[in-house]
Parts: sequence; C-alpha cells; structure tokens
Amino acid sequence: MASPHPVRHLLSKDSFFRYFDQGLIALIILAINLIPPQISSSETAAHILYQASWILLGSSIAAALFGVPIMAIANSDSANVIKKCTSMHITILAALTPLIAVAYYIDSATGSFLVFACIWATIELIRKSALSVNRIVSSLAISLGGVIAIASAMAGLYMTQSITVFWLIATALNLPLCLYYLISNLTPKVASEQPASTSVILKTGLQSSLSFILVWLSTQGLFILLYQFTDNSAFIEQKTLFSLLGVFTLLMTVQENRFQPLYRNIISKTDIVSLRKTERNIHFENTLIAVIALFTVLAWYFATDTGGYIAIILLYFYRLLFSAAKKFVYFLRAQNLHRQILLSNLAAFIAALIASAAMLKTSPYAISYALAVYSMVFYLVTRSFYSFGVKRWN
Repeated sequence: MASPHPVRHLLSKDSFFRYFDQGLIALIILAINLIPPQISSSETAAHILYQASWILLGSSIAAALFGVPIMAIANSDSANVIKKCTSMHITILAALTPLIAVAYYIDSATGSFLVFACIWATIELIRKSALSVNRIVSSLAISLGGVIAIASAMAGLYMTQSITVFWLIATALNLPLCLYYLISNLTPKVASEQPASTSVILKTGLQSSLSFILVWLSTQGLFILLYQFTDNSAFIEQKTLFSLLGVFTLLMTVQENRFQPLYRNIISKTDIVSLRKTERNIHFENTLIAVIALFTVLAWYFATDTGGYIAIILLYFYRLLFSAAKKFVYFLRAQNLHRQILLSNLAAFIAALIASAAMLKTSPYAISYALAVYSMVFYLVTRSFYSFGVKRWN
C-alpha cells in the first residue's frame, strides 16, 4: 500500500488521534510529577515523585520487552505474537505477586506502588497491542481511562494525604480493563499459518530491553553520573533544555507507533517504492518537529537570558541526529536485526563515556558534548547497518 502525501498524512484523523492518544499518556506522567507537590506535603510529594521515576523506567523496559515484538513482528500471518507476549507478561506478574504481597505487608505505600507499576506496564502492553493492529480509538479510550484514574487518585491524595490511597485508587480504576485484556488474550484463537516463535519473541524483547537500558544510561544516566562534577547552574541549564526538547520523545513515540507496523508490512512484501515514500513522510515530519523544537529552545533562551548557547547547540544537535536515525531503527526492527540496534547503542554509549571523560575538566557542558557524540555515533552506525540491510533485502 502506497503511503499518503506527507502533509495529508500528518493532518489526517489517524494522525490526530495518535498524537492525542500519546499526548494523554504524557499528560498522565506530567500530572504525577507536577500535581502532588501542590496538594500534599513536601515529604509525601517527594516520595511519590521518587516512585514515579521507577515506574517510568520499569514500564519502559516492559514496553521494550513485549511492545517492540508486538509492533515489529505481529501481523495478519502471526497474530499469536500478542497472545504469547500476554502469556509471558502474566508469567512475570505471577512470579512478582508473592514479592509484592510481602512488600505490601512490610510497607503499604511501597506495596501499592509496586501493584500500580505492574498495572501501568500492562496498560502499555494493551496500547501497543491495539496500535499494532491499527485500533487507534481503542488505545485512545485506554489512555482516557488512565487520565480519569489518575485524576481520581489525585482527589484521593488531596483528601487523605495517603500515598497508599493514591496508588490503590489509580490501580483499582485500571484493573478491570487489564484483567479483561489478559483473560481475553489467553482464550484459544484460530491457529496462525506462521506461528511466531517464543524464542524469537524473547530474543527480540531482551535485545530491545538492553538497547533501552543503554539509551537510558547514555541520557538520564549521564545526568546522574556527572551531577557531582558539574557546576549547578550549568547542570540546571542542561537538564532544563533536555526536558524542553523532550517534545522530540513524545512525537517520536507517536511516529514509532504509526510507522513501525507499516515498515513491518513493507518488509514482508519487499516493496521498495513504499519504503522510499514512507521515508519521505518520516523526513517531512522530522523537519517539522525540528522547526518546532528550534522555536522552543530559542524562546527559552531569550526568556531566561542565561547567556549560554553551547548547551542549546549541542543538545539540539543531539535530538536532530537521534530523530534522524529512527527510520534506520524502524527498518532494522522490521528485519529482526535487533542485535545490530543493540550494537549501535553500545558503540554510542562507549563513545559518550569517552567524550564526557575528555570534556569533564575543560567544560561545564560535558553532558551536552557527550550526548552530541552519542547521537552522532548512533546515527552513523545505524545508517551503516541500514545500508547493508537494504542491499540484502532488495
């Protein structure tokens, strides 16, 4: 199937729903980080924010473990990928249940937080499953349910000032949907002509999870590692800019959810014409995102009058190259070349560590230099694997 014109594609109802859907997830994350300090004590709010950081890390790893195989492997010929991922997800939840029960017995706040972490990981699995078969409205409904659940949890926190109540309300309102999904995907279905291999799913998921961990270490990990070696004002400037440019993360997630299944179908049909048209669509979107991000950082620069421009240039460069490399990643995933993606992330991570060590004593912007080097190496290595993969595929 040929890809639509970039402008029509971007302004379509499909794109609007996808961006709105991911925007709601971003809103939930933002609310968990911004609202508790306004409605509870500083001690309670700080504890919730600390727990929220671990939830985001855990759910991202879970999304990589099962979400990537669903988006990259599942298709009309191997629909049992979702069922197998669900079965493995349930196995993990069952293994964690005794540990969570003990944690709840020892400390109800920690236990309730762990229960919600499992629920949130399940919600991400449900959304990926829906988006992989283009059921965008279903994913949107799930996200709306999540917003209602978190809003209700905030009300509970305001009235009780209890961390346990906050997480339990958020869990209880999402639990029926999660149970329905898990049970429905375990019911027998018509046998697939090409049943997906459990070993392939696990290999794909584990390699994707390791890749995500390397990305996290190369970004958030650098801020943690270099915090004590960086001037406070320079650290705040770089962390703020990094967060502002997080608009890339939101838009790239929407782009991945839309284009990864499309790449999967293109690869299975060996359709080079559709591949080139899809790449033009991605290039158009990335250009638009780059312009939006540029105006964002320039507005921040003139509004804050920090006088620094090195961090702006380096972090903007990092986001541009990392976004440009995504089309290579989509292709490699569709070809089941996840080891190549992992090697790309490993090479970029090592390069970032070397760059940070080299710049640490000469510049307060060692983090920004390291991120710029990371994106450059990642772009070059993934492009090399992509070029070789296209020649073999076509």
